[in-house]
Amino acid sequence: MTCSCKARKPTTPIGRRGAALPHRDTILCGIGTEPIFAKVTKRKATKPAQEDKSMLTYKELATWWNVPLGTLYAWVARGAIPHVRLADRSVRFERTTLDAWLSGRRSA
Repeated sequence: MTCSCKARKPTTPIGRRGAALPHRDTILCGIGTEPIFAKVTKRKATKPAQEDKSMLTYKELATWWNVPLGTLYAWVARGAIPHVRLADRSVRFERTTLDAWLSGRRSA
């Protein structure tokens, strides 16, 4: 059966696993009653949600507080914010310590 969309080549270059793929208009041109293939989208690998994390990274804290990363780096360098240095360049923030630190800094 030929395609009614007048595609010049019936297959595209070889796919990821070495098999020739039907041309991309196969679904649109209506060959057969069901589509031969569906568009495959890449999904970003996601980590399971961990809402009870007690240690936060720079990026997580910046997102939580809506503060630029550079500001957090400056606060850590000055010692203005409580943090834990795991290695020379690895810094983490304890959620409970940050909550206590923030509550102590609130003005009336």
